[in-house]
Amino acid sequence: MRALRPHKIIDTLLGLPRRRKFAILAITDSVLLIVCMWAAFATRMGQVWPDIASQFWWLFILAPLTGVVTFIYLGTYRNVMRYLGNDFYTTALKSVSLHVLVLFAITFVTSVQGIPRSLPIIYWLFCMVAILGSRMLASGLFRGYLRSRVEPVITVIFGAGPHGAELAKALETGSSNRVV
Repeated sequence: MRALRPHKIIDTLLGLPRRRKFAILAITDSVLLIVCMWAAFATRMGQVWPDIASQFWWLFILAPLTGVVTFIYLGTYRNVMRYLGNDFYTTALKSVSLHVLVLFAITFVTSVQGIPRSLPIIYWLFCMVAILGSRMLASGLFRGYLRSRVEPVITVIFGAGPHGAELAKALETGSSNRVV
């Protein structure tokens, strides 16, 4: 049996067409949102398998649907994972917040009774950790892998104020530059 080689997996992922990468991210986010919903119920109720969660099974279907649509609408999937910057964190914060608002607004408009009032806040916290954490982990893996495969180009930026600092950050997050 052949050993699992992380560099082969990363090479394969980097070589995939854009639509397949989007599909992988959307499926990953869907699974994460379902896990976050379960974790929110479990945390709120203090049980690993809370009985109340079975009453609201439809939330486990609605969460990934509203999440992926919201993430597409606000451009969360447009950010290139290898070059995550401050704009990604702002976009992710807006996307997750809008997703939670839409999801629980639907429950409010449909007059669903019995959902704990603290559930949206707990769910939002878990979603922020899961979505940001997954992106940061993947970004770190990709950047570390790419840096190990490429000899860095030493780059010097002379004076340019805040624009120079922004350029330096963008070059450093890339795989082939070392800003001095």
